[in-house]
Amino acid sequence: MSLSAIGRKLALDRRTVRRFARTTDLDELLTTAASRASLLYEFKPYLHERFNAGCTDAARLTREIVELGYRGSDKTVRRYL
Repeated sequence: MSLSAIGRKLALDRRTVRRFARTTDLDELLTTAASRASLLYEFKPYLHERFNAGCTDAARLTREIVELGYRGSDKTVRRYL
């Protein structure tokens, strides 16, 4: 089967299928996935502080961290909160 066909069958992106197909070692896959840093990582302390202070509006918190340099989506912030 082609990588695209496998991706469709498993409901995975073709690039994900390609990454799995090319690897020779399970540890390589696990290390790659575990080493990816979240775009939110450096903003989590700020989000915790603001949320605990009573600001639970995800849109507002997203605007605040965008001003601090956050480049991710508001959906990521909503899921995290």
